[in-house]
Amino acid sequence: MVFLEKLVDYRSRKVAVRDHPSVPCAFETLQKRFSEKLTLDELARIAGVRTFHLIPLFSGRLGEPPHAFQNRIRVSQPRRLLLEGRAPAEVATTVGIYDQTRLNQRFKKQFGVTPGEFAQISQP
Repeated sequence: MVFLEKLVDYRSRKVAVRDHPSVPCAFETLQKRFSEKLTLDELARIAGVRTFHLIPLFSGRLGEPPHAFQNRIRVSQPRRLLLEGRAPAEVATTVGIYDQTRLNQRFKKQFGVTPGEFAQISQP
């Protein structure tokens, strides 16, 4: 009987962690400020939790840590900008990746082609 009570208590705490209000706050902040150099300390302060609590809360809810999420957003945004006809070098600085080589690596890892190749393929 005591074991079952502890199990229920453990599971209820786990659900409470997944629904922690700091995660949506951090999520929205990263989406709005994806191109900025946002430190984990600053993100945790904005979300209202300690730095080392934010990582497991965020990862538990979204399946990846805040930095990985920010990198994924930084690579997804260039696709939209390339479709608008912007040059890959301009796109890199616009999304906060100041090294075009790094953008090429991340973009190719996520989409299978470089930004330049994507721009050529998507041109009408």
